[in-house]
Amino acid sequence: MDKRTEDPRRKGDIAEKLFELECIKRDIPIYAPVNSATRDDYVVVIDGEFKKVQIKYISLSNSKISISFIKGQNGRDKGLKYTKDEIDLFFVYCPDLDEWYDIPMSAAANARCLNLRTAPSKNNQSVGVKWAKDYVW
Repeated sequence: MDKRTEDPRRKGDIAEKLFELECIKRDIPIYAPVNSATRDDYVVVIDGEFKKVQIKYISLSNSKISISFIKGQNGRDKGLKYTKDEIDLFFVYCPDLDEWYDIPMSAAANARCLNLRTAPSKNNQSVGVKWAKDYVW
């Protein structure tokens, strides 16, 4: 099955389990909420601080990873942006590169999405370009 047409819930489940494993490998304490009513997927302890995190699974498309910061409800885009009270960090898994990206809420606070480039664009634009390598976890 094409990665971009997979069930989003299945992709989310895969990313969450891979994130759990990555935290275990890195000796990072990880805690899961007991219900699904929260916008965070986990709470982790990084450098002695508790961080609420949202996990995303995003395939590479046209040399970029496009991360949406809009939360839908029941599969519909309701335009609900994440807030700093809900999320501290986004951890994004890209299966095509088998790589994790650490996106602080400050990068998402005023944006609907963030495009991380893995290669230069065809027109070689460089102003305002966010490079994936700068966000590798």
